[in-house]
Amino acid sequence: MSGKSYLNDYDDFYQKVRRGEVWFPDFSKYEPSPVINFLLSGHAHKGHTFLTILEEVDDLWLENTHDYIQWIYPLDEPSKSLRHAPVLTEQDIEFIHFNRDGMIILSALNGRMQRFWENNQHWVTGYNHNHLRITRAIKSLRLTLGDQHAEEFKEWLYRTLGKEISKISENSQQFWKRA
Repeated sequence: MSGKSYLNDYDDFYQKVRRGEVWFPDFSKYEPSPVINFLLSGHAHKGHTFLTILEEVDDLWLENTHDYIQWIYPLDEPSKSLRHAPVLTEQDIEFIHFNRDGMIILSALNGRMQRFWENNQHWVTGYNHNHLRITRAIKSLRLTLGDQHAEEFKEWLYRTLGKEISKISENSQQFWKRA
């Protein structure tokens, strides 16, 4: 997934806003949540900014650390795994939809995770905690970047797995289809 399609969509949308064809919400009183601050202002989550996740941490860290996934794939519902994980508000989601930088950062973080899953096939088994991460990724992409991006992620996933999809439990596959 290149991420270029949503950037083109955003640029088209922005041009409509400039021409007055689309209403742009007033964010002057908006108080960004911790996850928005993490994405846009470089605030660190446990010492890691989005840039350190993109550029410095290795695949072993991504596999063995379990509290960052909620930050790079935020949802509008509480995490079942980590009770202190961030939860997006409706205003956070709207802000992301109107913020090109946030969309680019989310797309870049998604690209990093796709490289992780492509390079590490240990998760291609009946069950692995990465299956839950993948479900979260699809839901988050749908929520933050839109249906097209969630579907493109699914296409990438099925293409990556190929015939190996038969190793993944039917339960996990159903979660992915419904996400």
